[in-house]
Amino acid sequence: MAINQVLLGALTGIDVPLYGDGSQLREFTYVDDIVTATLAAATADVTAAVVNIGGGTSVRMLDVLDLAHEVTGQPVPILNADPQAGDVAATQADLTLAHRLLGYRPSIGLREGMARQAEWLAGLPDSLRMFLLPNQLEVSR
Repeated sequence: MAINQVLLGALTGIDVPLYGDGSQLREFTYVDDIVTATLAAATADVTAAVVNIGGGTSVRMLDVLDLAHEVTGQPVPILNADPQAGDVAATQADLTLAHRLLGYRPSIGLREGMARQAEWLAGLPDSLRMFLLPNQLEVSR
């Protein structure tokens, strides 16, 4: 979502709205880690439980924009926008239960995950990459 939009902005030059000042903290999880946790949950010796899965750390949206620039070699064109009503200042998963019940620990860090996603996006034909752009990009939500 936000990572994909930021990377697409860098790769295509299309403006990416940044809501607020970019100091919002967000925790991102690479899809391989989500799959690993889901497979572990399928065989866990638990009748029912709500388990948070996450990437392990929260990062400022401004840092995400900087990382996107680093992994693509292109700056992310930003369109500054007012904060969105109801948007929280920070998101972070408590991984305690995930570790105890599933043996879960995130294995793909933000930089590596963004680099993998950028490489995949860059390898797509232009027409498909443009198809992936939402009508209005939104960052930090």
